[in-house]
Amino acid sequence: MPVKSRKGPDEDPEAAFFSLLDRRGQDDISIDLFRTIIWDHYHAYARPMAWRETLDPYCIYVSEVMLQQTQVERVKIKYRLCRNAIFCRN
Repeated sequence: MPVKSRKGPDEDPEAAFFSLLDRRGQDDISIDLFRTIIWDHYHAYARPMAWRETLDPYCIYVSEVMLQQTQVERVKIKYRLCRNAIFCRN
């Protein structure tokens, strides 16, 4: 079943992606175009979160565990307390 786009392919990368999907099917999708769409969306809409400010793998792991079954807003509060308690590097 073809995927329908609301905008023309010349208007934005997302429309170009869906146009390509309609023409070629899922197997021949351009990975670079898909990657561009995902990164553009992330940079436009990413919420600031403390665990994105560190490169310490342990702190990132702790945030992943906390986020498994918990709402993001609740984790934001507890993560800072936990980070300070377990000596995560910033």
